[in-house]
Amino acid sequence: MPAAAMSGRAPWPRPRRHHPHALAGRPEGDSPDPSDLLGSSPAMVELRRAVLQAAAAPFPVLVEGESGTGKELVARSVHACGPRRAQPFAAINCAAFSDELLETELFGHARGAFTGAVSTRRGLFEEASGGTLFLDEVGELSPRAQAKLLRVLQDGEIRKVGESVSRHVDVRIVAATNRRLRDEVHAGRFRSDLLYRLEVGRPAGSAAWTGRGARPTSGRRRRGRSEAAGRSRRARWRH
Repeated sequence: MPAAAMSGRAPWPRPRRHHPHALAGRPEGDSPDPSDLLGSSPAMVELRRAVLQAAAAPFPVLVEGESGTGKELVARSVHACGPRRAQPFAAINCAAFSDELLETELFGHARGAFTGAVSTRRGLFEEASGGTLFLDEVGELSPRAQAKLLRVLQDGEIRKVGESVSRHVDVRIVAATNRRLRDEVHAGRFRSDLLYRLEVGRPAGSAAWTGRGARPTSGRRRRGRSEAAGRSRRARWRH
């Protein structure tokens, strides 16, 4: 996705990442607009178009690219421009947790599910109900976690750790990775059916996102648009 040379500011405020996951609603009175993505280059025009296109569709969004080039910024921009913008936005780094802890963070747990589970806890799928869940580094998910995510995408249901009853959830998934997931599928490390689900909403016109494509970066006050435009060729997204 094209880079965003934004005169030292991101399109919308970045979250403070004091924890591996964060939950935030849209600030009252905040009215994000794609025109806030500054720049008149073809790359910036395409960026604004692509953000609006992805925001309007109900499908998952997959962003692929190197670390530190703005994948969460894409996720927040899509959320802020879509019909779920008044609902919660949750984010989690899938690589920051063990398999067991990640399952608890995402799906929650029942009281007594394991030692120390003194009360029932909601996971991020429930906390972000009606909104958007950003799964950073989705390529790091274990086979077990991939299977659980696939079930959510297929059936819209989750099951807390320690429970036998499934619960319906309505959450839009935006996933990001610094791996080439198609290569991971060929190597047997990522499920092909999960990748299909993450890419299922890609419209026919999105073939422009090829090779290593492009994505937005937040830009920095001391760096010019030419440098940001150079970084724009290092990533891609699909929706």
